Amino acid sequence: SREELSTKCWEYFMQLWENMETLKDVAKKKAAFQLVEEGNSIMTIASCDTVQATQQILADIQRAGQKNKIIAHVIQKTTGAFVKPTSANSIRSRLSKTIDLTKKKITRPKLTHLCKEIKTNTRIETFQIPGVATRARVIPILQPGLKFNLKLKSLNLSWNKFGDAAMITLAKALGHNFTLTELRVEGNQIKNTGMNALSSILKINNTLQTLYLTRNQIKYEAMDELSDALMLNTSLQHLYISHNPIGDRGLECLCYALRTRHYVRTFHMEDCQIRDAGMAALGEALETNRSLESIYLRDNSIGDFGMALLDSGLVKNSSLRLISLIDNHVGDLGAVAIAGTLTMNHTLEHIDFRDNRVGDQGAAKFGAVLAVNRGLLVLNLCDNRIRDPSLAKICNGLTGNFTLRILNLKSNSFSKTS
Repeated sequence: SREELSTKCWEYFMQLWENMETLKDVAKKKAAFQLVEEGNSIMTIASCDTVQATQQILADIQRAGQKNKIIAHVIQKTTGAFVKPTSANSIRSRLSKTIDLTKKKITRPKLTHLCKEIKTNTRIETFQIPGVATRARVIPILQPGLKFNLKLKSLNLSWNKFGDAAMITLAKALGHNFTLTELRVEGNQIKNTGMNALSSILKINNTLQTLYLTRNQIKYEAMDELSDALMLNTSLQHLYISHNPIGDRGLECLCYALRTRHYVRTFHMEDCQIRDAGMAALGEALETNRSLESIYLRDNSIGDFGMALLDSGLVKNSSLRLISLIDNHVGDLGAVAIAGTLTMNHTLEHIDFRDNRVGDQGAAKFGAVLAVNRGLLVLNLCDNRIRDPSLAKICNGLTGNFTLRILNLKSNSFSKTS
């Protein structure tokens, strides 16, 4: 192993240092020099836990070189390998667990060096290069590092403008990596082919927990392969597919897996062109799913009929804690349907109906439910069409409610008196 190799190199080096003057055989001297050359980079990385320790070792060797010509020769031969890694900035980067290049200008040679460093560095756990690389150039350089690195947990490659070819290369590397728990590739140009390649890897990878695919060009055809992957994967918990045109058909494919597989906890599908038909599939999935805790459906085209279809699933579900329906087309009938489930569902804690079309009827139903529900903590009804008469009913519901913590009614049609 790397640790054993570094330990042996260090032991041999110390033995060489102590007995340098006794080495009169030329062959042994050459062997000793070669050992130092090959071993010093490993020693400085793996054997030293602090910057001060590494600098102390270098200083000791240099002092010994002033007294002994052979050691001085070794130092002269290995100066390039020894001095460069032991500079303070380099050691700190090796000891740091995070490399974050967000909003930093970096040349391609330096970026290439950092990507190669991933292959052997045993400390880095987070590598972030959003918007730094030029299209797909960084992916082939990074691929060997992902195959052999045993520490990296988070990789951020967002906003690098790479497409399917780079995604396929990255997926192949992930097939050999079993430590990465978070992958961010949002804001790129990944299409169905690249998504299918990633899905095929998810079938065998059981370490990745969080996957960001937001703002790519993935369509509903790729969701069938992702659904098959979710049927086999047991680690993925947080899935972000927002701002991809997958539509109702894509949601139906994913819900097929969610009916029987209970691992995904957070589901982001904001601005995915979802309409009422997709809510039927989601409602069916919620009837049997026992893992989903948060669903985000902002900026879609879901209306009252969709809420009625979702109603049956929420009544039977006991795991969901948050549902966000910001900026949809939900009116009174949809609000009444969701509010009605709260008489039987006491596990839902957060409902966000901001910027919809909820009026007096829907608000009055929420007011009546607040009097009996003991689970809801946050209710957001701002930017709707609620007027004075329904506000009184909400207040009546609050008099008997001791669990609600946040009630947002901003930007409605209330008078100053109300």
